[in-house]
Formats: sequence, structure tokens, C-alpha cells
Amino acid sequence: MPQGSITTTRENRFIATFDHLNLMLYSNPNFDDYYRDHTKQANGALIGGFHLVPTLDRKPVMYEKAKQIRPWKEASPEIYIRSEMGSFQRTEIMRYLLDNLPSDSIGMNEDELSALRNFDPCWSEIMDAARDLIHGLGISRACIHTKDYVISVSTEIIRPEDEVEALIHGTN
Repeated sequence: MPQGSITTTRENRFIATFDHLNLMLYSNPNFDDYYRDHTKQANGALIGGFHLVPTLDRKPVMYEKAKQIRPWKEASPEIYIRSEMGSFQRTEIMRYLLDNLPSDSIGMNEDELSALRNFDPCWSEIMDAARDLIHGLGISRACIHTKDYVISVSTEIIRPEDEVEALIHGTN
């Protein structure tokens, strides 16, 4: 690459993208209008892409986007909103979003979770940190994906078969 090499801190994942709209946290106004008018017909939403924000200087834009999602939840409280974090350049951005997005469920990898709470990267400590996360945020579920396995922690009783199917299909 002309700009130099890119390496990940651990053997996890690296998602490379170039999309100037993502860097602006752009949401298509046509989609926004459609969704606002059809909120009652939706049973869920997956929110992501915030990890592309380069610095906290964009905080007002993030706040506006988080504010844009809140009416969805207010108009239809039963809608299930899952927020996918991402490999953030700045932990403060992720913390801001965790505190401001109206989420029922959070998805992240173990590196993102360890940025919130330092822990030994074994399954039991990841599970404890995920449990603390859902209780701290008042959400119903956290799904932590590592390079080797997925840990799903929920406050609700879930049939194991349903959880396995959801993990296989990448839902809830």
C-alpha cells in the first residue's frame, strides 16, 4: 500500500472499507422517511457502522444519529434494536454510543469488550464482563464474538435451540 502496511493487534479481524458516506455517518433520507412511516411494521433493526467515525470531533454527528434512532424505539417500543459496535479507533466513541443508542442488544468482539473493562481473555472472564455490560446498560443481551467462539449472555430465558439458530443465522 502507498500509505504503509496495516496490521491488527491480534489475530482477530480487520474490516477495510472506503466509503465517504460512512465516514459522515450518513443515513439516506429516503430510508429515514420510509422507516419513520413504517416503524409499526418492523419488528427489529440492526444498527452498525459507527466504528468508522475517525475522532471524537464528530461527536455532534454521532449524537444526531443516535437521536435519529430513538424515535423508532419511542414510536414502537416493542421493536428489537441490536447495535453492532466495531473496531473503534477511540474507545470514547464506543462508550458514547453505548450510553446513547436505544439498544436492546449489543454485539462486539472481545477486543472491544476489553477496552471497556480489562480482563483476562478466557471465556469465563469474557462472560463476566458481558454480564456486567448488560446489567450496566440495562439491555437484555450481549453477544461477544471471538476468533474461536461466541458467547451470548441474556437476561431472558432462551431455549438453547433458538439461541443456536440465532447465532447460526446472525440474528438477535
